[in-house]
Amino acid sequence: MPAKFDHRTFVRMDHGLPEHPKFVGLSDRAFRVWFECVCWSSRQEQDGNIPAANAKRLGLTGRALRELLEVVLVEATDKGYVIHDYLAFQRSKEEIEAFRTGRGEAGEKGNHQRWHVARRKWDKDCDFCKEEGRLAIAK
Repeated sequence: MPAKFDHRTFVRMDHGLPEHPKFVGLSDRAFRVWFECVCWSSRQEQDGNIPAANAKRLGLTGRALRELLEVVLVEATDKGYVIHDYLAFQRSKEEIEAFRTGRGEAGEKGNHQRWHVARRKWDKDCDFCKEEGRLAIAK
């Protein structure tokens, strides 16, 4: 049986990431902090930006921060930090919004197909029924 489609948004990680030269020498803590920051930025739709107020809570302090800055996985900004090349690999806030909008529109179209087209019960308030000209043949 095929797996169900998962509608959550995900962060993208290359399976070779742990062997990348920037990651090989990192401590486990620094790697974990970087990963937490990537996930947090995706959830919060921050486009890789980590405000200074959130850095400590995410563990972006001390030795871990120094390691990440040294290999340029994180860069300091005037407002906090930014994950280097975040938008080259992860969805931007705008892309996430487009994904959600598209999924919502697809759901509406699917409901129309299921409840109106398949049952031949046209609805005067349904935009899809109106677009398809179904109302002219509705009872």
